[in-house]
Amino acid sequence: MPFAQLARLRRGDIHLDAGTLVVTTDGDERFCLPPESAAAESPAVAVYYRWAEVLAFLDACPNTDLLAQHLTDPIEVDQVALTDRQARQPLLSPIDRWGHLPLMPQPMTAQSIASIVRDHLAGRVRARTPLPPRKQRNRGDDPHVRLDTEIELDPHYYERGVAARRSARESLHGLADVFDAIEARTDALLEELLTVLEEL
Repeated sequence: MPFAQLARLRRGDIHLDAGTLVVTTDGDERFCLPPESAAAESPAVAVYYRWAEVLAFLDACPNTDLLAQHLTDPIEVDQVALTDRQARQPLLSPIDRWGHLPLMPQPMTAQSIASIVRDHLAGRVRARTPLPPRKQRNRGDDPHVRLDTEIELDPHYYERGVAARRSARESLHGLADVFDAIEARTDALLEELLTVLEEL
């Protein structure tokens, strides 16, 4: 598959069929990576599962600190069916040096994918220096500071935020028309006032 096609792949373009990794491009071309033996899966399946797990974790909790914890001490993430919006998102997104993905889903460039693939094939994968752990303050450092280590994050925080914004958008939908009507009425009153002033 050309790198330009790889860059255009969406999350919904790839699936597993009896241990075979199947990719369907935007031009309806199919690529299949079958198992190397009858009893095994394609080696690419494990790679795909790992990446799909990362994306599923970020769907539920888009936070790089929590993702770093998950990668070092994994918890089981439910692999639920993709929504239509998730299926349209790029399969391969750029990641900056802090581990952040772009706020608006965007694909990696074909050049970036080619560079990464060539480095892996040539055995020139750069070692990444892990970020230093954040310094934890002891309770004894400051008697006035209370550290709560038992923090439970609400998994529905982002869903509620999106719902609130959607509700606000719907309730304010006709506001632009109201402002247009006010502006038109103001212009008409100004025109009448200028006419009256000219007649004086």
